[in-house]
Amino acid sequence: MEVFATQNMTYTINALSTGSVYYVRVSAANMLGYGSVQTSSPTFAVMYNQVPGIPVATTAVAYNSTSVRVDWSPPFIPAHGLACSGGGSDHLEANACPAGMGHGTEADGGVSISQYVVEWDTVADFSSSNALPLKGSAVVTDMSSKPFAYYITNLPCYNYYVRIYAYNTVGQGQPCNKDGALCAGNPLSVTTTQLTC
Repeated sequence: MEVFATQNMTYTINALSTGSVYYVRVSAANMLGYGSVQTSSPTFAVMYNQVPGIPVATTAVAYNSTSVRVDWSPPFIPAHGLACSGGGSDHLEANACPAGMGHGTEADGGVSISQYVVEWDTVADFSSSNALPLKGSAVVTDMSSKPFAYYITNLPCYNYYVRIYAYNTVGQGQPCNKDGALCAGNPLSVTTTQLTC
């Protein structure tokens, strides 16, 4: 398989069989030919399902003075943190995962996502000993309407931090606690100023 460096610095090999052992090696090429072969590390891998990647396209906004609306989309980057493809010199953005690796092109770890958990707290590292409504979590199991939305309601006047986890039958993925297209922006939070309380 040839992959052009101008388009891809990562590449996902799809249509593999679960439980099979696969070996991969890579070499670079230019107009003079191919360089020496580099063997992957580890030298082989067995294909298996993983936990989902982190949710993306996340936002948290004040809906009114006592409510926060949280929006997100399914994971785009797998849990290991490498895009399925893309990132080349002429095409810097990550590409969606190939269809057939799970539900459509979602980075769901090879198994459909069964639920999302939305958590909130008044402390950015979620370490407070607060109880509801200052700190809490909600399980979202309706997977039919994308992008997803959840309303955190009956909140007293505090700053709130939010994070979102995706779950499949393998387990819990890492949380998204930042806004932005790939969960890489500012902390996912709403302030008392934004709540106008």
